[in-house]
Order: sequence, then structure tokens, then C-alpha cells
Amino acid sequence: MQSGHRGFEPPDNDELTLMRARHYAALLKPSELTGETDDLGLTLEDLVPSLAAAAREPRFLGYYSRQGLELALERHGFLGRLRGKGFQPSLEFNLVDPQRHILKIFGDAEHKELLFELVVRRDRRTISGFELLAIDWLLLQNPREHFSADKPALPGQRYPGLGLFEETVALLIIACERVGLAGLVVTPSQYHLAVQWQKRLRFVDPRAGARMRAIREALPGASLTEAARALQEGHVVDQSGKTCAYEPSPMIFPISDELKAELDPENYLRAIDEAADEFRFQLSSPR
Repeated sequence: MQSGHRGFEPPDNDELTLMRARHYAALLKPSELTGETDDLGLTLEDLVPSLAAAAREPRFLGYYSRQGLELALERHGFLGRLRGKGFQPSLEFNLVDPQRHILKIFGDAEHKELLFELVVRRDRRTISGFELLAIDWLLLQNPREHFSADKPALPGQRYPGLGLFEETVALLIIACERVGLAGLVVTPSQYHLAVQWQKRLRFVDPRAGARMRAIREALPGASLTEAARALQEGHVVDQSGKTCAYEPSPMIFPISDELKAELDPENYLRAIDEAADEFRFQLSSPR
């Protein structure tokens, strides 16, 4: 190895996925995503002001037109990945509630095979002074696959996953950047979901981070399925023998420089260490 490269560590898969997503995002023009301009660069408001308000369709997150979001998913290769799994993806939007937008992707034209469901909203409550993209629900599933001894179901799963979680998180980050939101926030409902999100997101509350770390330390060497099952079956206990259950707590991915500064990673890690003694867990019986 040349001395100039000593200590170099290549980006991990999550970071490479985000880098690719940003590359493809840079190739898309805002007008392609919003549908606001014609070939001359004129908007409907410019041409017929009286018709603009009535004709303008609702936009996903107030930004993406239906055609624009489908184009983005196409250009990023997300729909192509679904076709590679044998599906013919078809999108369905529900933008009736302006505060809560829903996107579904089916694997067939008849909309019988639900592959993807996303429920999002703009959030101004989690961190005062910042507007975030809140993920209220995210489903990724392959209804054509079945669970097995080697690939058992995790809590809450009806079908195995699609294997597109990293790509989905990257696209959500890109959406935040497009729309101008300060970050991404989600409150995972299950332990295994928190573990997946924790690759990129951190808990807003350092105590929740300390508690999660203590749970993971009580399950050394356990697979995600084994760890989730141990928690679900009450095999993880505190020092008094009381059962430990997963407690949902908001997790965040900061995007704006202002939010990154507000969250102060150094003090956050220090706060986790200071709270560590509050949480000591162990297995009550073999997994």
C-alpha cells in the first residue's frame, strides 16, 4: 500500500448508497420533479393566473408532482430493482390529507401485491425551531417470498422484506434535501426496526440511546432475529429480574448544518455514557 493511502477506509454500503442517490438526484431538474414549468420556462401562473390555483394538483410533500415522483423513483433505479424481482410496479398516491401523505407501490397492475407503503408528514414538534420529515409508517415486503428456518419472521412481519431498506432511507434523505427540511425523524415500533434505523439515525433522547446500547450489549453474538425474539419472549431482564421491553423513542438524521450543531454529537455521546449506569440488562435464560 502506498503511504499516501495509509489509514484510508472505503465508505460502507449505506454511505455508498447515499452517494449514488445524490449522484442521480443531481441529474434531475427541479422542473422535472415539480412539473411547474413548460419548455419556455413559463409556469401556469404566468400563463393563466386565474386557473393556476384550481389546476394545480396536490404535490407529495408539497414538492413532487405524481409524474415527478415516479420519474425520480425510475431514475434512481428503485422501480428497476422491483422489476428485477419479477414485479411490474404501479404507484398509488393518497394526498387528500395535506398533513399526511401516503405513497404505495404495488407489484401488479391490479394492486393486489403491496410491496411498499410510506406515510409521511412535516414535523415541527420534535425539535423546536426545526421542520423535519416524519416517517409515520414504512413497509417493505415481498408477498411472493416465504419465511423459512433460515429466514424466520421478525415481529410484525407478514412477508419477508424486499432488501431495499438502505435505498429507501437514501431516497428519504434526498427528499429532505430537495424539500429543504432540516432532517429525518422516525419512531420505530419494534426493536429490530430501531436496529436497522440506527445505522444512520440516532435517538433524540440520549437516555434512549443508552438503553438501546445496554440491550444490545446483553445480547452479544445474537442475530437480529434471535435478539428480537429474546426481547419479545421476556428473556432480557434488568438487575432486579424485571423484564426489559423495547420502548419506542424518536430517532433523527440531521441534514442542515444548523440542526447538526443543535444536536451536538460530542455532548450527545457524553450524555449516553453518563446514562449508561442506569441501564444494566442480561439474559434470564439461554436463547
